[in-house]
Amino acid sequence: MIKFKHLYLFVKHSYMNDTVKPKYGEYDPFYEKYVSYSHGKDIIGLIYAQIDELEDILANKSDDWFLIPYQEGKWTPKELIGHVIDTERIFAFRCLSLARGERGTIPGFDENDYVKMAHFNDIPVKELMEDFRVSRLSLRSMIRHFSERDFMRQGTVNGNVMSSRACLAIIIGHFNHHMDVIKERY
Repeated sequence: MIKFKHLYLFVKHSYMNDTVKPKYGEYDPFYEKYVSYSHGKDIIGLIYAQIDELEDILANKSDDWFLIPYQEGKWTPKELIGHVIDTERIFAFRCLSLARGERGTIPGFDENDYVKMAHFNDIPVKELMEDFRVSRLSLRSMIRHFSERDFMRQGTVNGNVMSSRACLAIIIGHFNHHMDVIKERY
């Protein structure tokens, strides 16, 4: 089976990497940590490569490992993976909405409430991984025909200015943040 990190080499995307890097002011400062993860990186390539990265991180983990939080009151690895998937879907929607010139305010969400309502611990890991893969392939499919202007469009998200391309960088950085948490704490 071909690894996704090799697949992106076949996708014409060189013009997009400069286009999709947001500038400070295109997102709420709360997201700076996530956006900083993407600086100097091949953002489009990471859409695919991070699929392989998650698979590599989770390889050879026992079924029990996925159900044990690193500390009381924290999410289990399954919940954390589910949270990453939910957040990416929300930010993909925001990215599309902004690219299409949405004039209304796009609402925020409470990540803890979403995790509680999702029951991720009841979902097989294989299905969570499939959801992640499909979400990433859908994201790449969505943005492949965005113009530079589409990536630059801004609107209001949760009461703050955000650009379409900032949503994309946040998706990449949010993933990196949570993979660091998995590597360091679980």
